Formats: sequence, structure tokens, C-alpha cells
Amino acid sequence: MTVNDGDVIKAVADFTGSDGYHFQNVWHWVASFAAGQTEAAVLAAILSALGDIYDEVAASLPASLDDPDVEVDVVDWNVDHWETISRVGEGIAGTSFSSAAELLPYTAAPYWVCRTAYPRSRGRKFLPPFGETDNNAGWLSSGTQTALASALTEALADIVISSGNDLVPGVASDAQGTFLPFLNGFISGLFGTQRRRKQGYGI
Repeated sequence: MTVNDGDVIKAVADFTGSDGYHFQNVWHWVASFAAGQTEAAVLAAILSALGDIYDEVAASLPASLDDPDVEVDVVDWNVDHWETISRVGEGIAGTSFSSAAELLPYTAAPYWVCRTAYPRSRGRKFLPPFGETDNNAGWLSSGTQTALASALTEALADIVISSGNDLVPGVASDAQGTFLPFLNGFISGLFGTQRRRKQGYGI
């Protein structure tokens, strides 16, 4: 099967820590294609792009954290929810996490926010736990802020599969029932607390 222009793509990156806990990031793009692309080509491009994003903060993520398993699907809005239409593929986003520092509490999450054209439809990304050396009295250290900003820049960029065939990042909005491309974004210098993040969980 092929992935076609206008398809909305969802990817779930699942990290497993040394203690067995899982941390997940959910990503969305819309296909802006001059021609249909193979599932293999789309999967390879997404795995490469996610690897590049996470590599920007590799020095803050623990060396014991497994490279994320990634599941990629085509999704579509169905009346009042997003529904999986087909599986694009599965793979691993190759990275090189290297922090040897003690982990911060799981509720202390580094994050960024991406804006769309609708003020209340935004994309937040809470990353897996950073190390204690990245903490400066509750703030991210200056070097860590720079690395996080670089990761955000990568995340906001289109994924180029080939000339004229791009994946545009954004939000699959429940409120609007449509895909909303990102316009811009910002990182938080402070650690955030994600309400759903507790031991054994995290998205």
C-alpha cells in the first residue's frame, strides 16, 4: 500500500527505562505529497527524523534508556474521534543517549509547546526524564535549554522524503476534528509536571 497526499500520520515512540517503566511521545504529520509514497519510505523517513530530534538531547537522556520503539499508522477523523486506518510500519529510532547522572523525578518533565492557528489547539511534548545535572534550582541549565531548543527546531521542520513529498508536523485536533499544522513553538526553561505522568506511565 501507499501513503497518499492528505493522509494524517501518527507515530508513537515508546521508551523503556532500566526499571521497566515506559515513556511515550505521540507525533503527528500530514502528508503533502506530489505522488503517493511507499510505506517503507515513509517509515524510514520518520525513524530517521525522530532519531535526529532525540539526538539533540541525547546528553540529557540516560544511557540506560532503550532507543524508542516506534509504531506508525495512518489515522482519520471519524465523527468524533481519530481512528486508525492502516499500519505503516514499526521500527526503532536509532539514538545515542549518554547521561550517567541520577534521574530527576518522573514528574519533573522537560517540555515544549507548539502553536497552531487555533489558540487552544497546541502540541505539547513531554520528554523522558533528564538527569540531575540538567537541573539548576528548578530550571533547565542553559546548555540544556539550548539543546532542547535545537530538538524543537528539528520537530518543527518538515520531513522530506523526496522532492515535493514532505510530512508536515502538527496536531490531530480533537476539538477541531482536523489536522492543524504547527506555526511555531517555544521551550520551557522550567521543568513541567504532566498530570498523567506517574510511576509506570508517561506520554
